[in-house]
Amino acid sequence: MLNKTTVIGNLGADCTCSVVNGLNVINFNLCVTERYKDQQGVQKEISSWFSTSYWCKSTAIAPYLKKGTMIYAEGKVEAKLYTNKQGQQVPQLSFRVSHIELLSKPKDTNQPENIPPSSNDSLSADDLPF
Repeated sequence: MLNKTTVIGNLGADCTCSVVNGLNVINFNLCVTERYKDQQGVQKEISSWFSTSYWCKSTAIAPYLKKGTMIYAEGKVEAKLYTNKQGQQVPQLSFRVSHIELLSKPKDTNQPENIPPSSNDSLSADDLPF
């Protein structure tokens, strides 16, 4: 079986970093927008949002993951259930990224000019705490 997803999109907010069971994880929301024309020729847009986690050895790429930055990401989609404010279990799709490439510079001008082309320091499935 194969569960592989490839997307190009923009970050909806700056990333957050944390450590879970001694492992680094970078979390961010990724927006992928599809543009098309309907039958009447009117331009339409559909945006899909991914709740994204990137389990990695180093968080060196994190300063570059700012709101609006365009990235290429590879990974797999996972279905999870969470409980909303009303106490109902709601399905949610999340995206566990295994590879990231920056496609644009962060809009923050205080960032270094030498942007790393990609980040291949992800952890294998055996390294993850779940």
